[in-house]
Amino acid sequence: MADIFTAGDLRIERRHDRWNGTSYMAWRPHVSMLFTDTKELLRFIAWPKKTPTGDALREWLNLKPAEPAPAADPEASGFGPDPDDPNYQTRTVI
Repeated sequence: MADIFTAGDLRIERRHDRWNGTSYMAWRPHVSMLFTDTKELLRFIAWPKKTPTGDALREWLNLKPAEPAPAADPEASGFGPDPDDPNYQTRTVI
């Protein structure tokens, strides 16, 4: 899942995965680069602080991406009865 920030000719996509962490793909006319460090990204963009777009960009960078769902616990899933099932301790009489 990607978050996107656009302003004029600038476009930045933020991606997060559990193996590589957060990465940013920045595009400005005729140049695109991949970053994992926000300081390097800000140096590449060169958008000044104290402007509405510069402040919005820095605020967007400070937002933490949504964490991916944790992997399923191998002990909780699999074969066997589910202890949360209300019929777990019941028996069928035929």
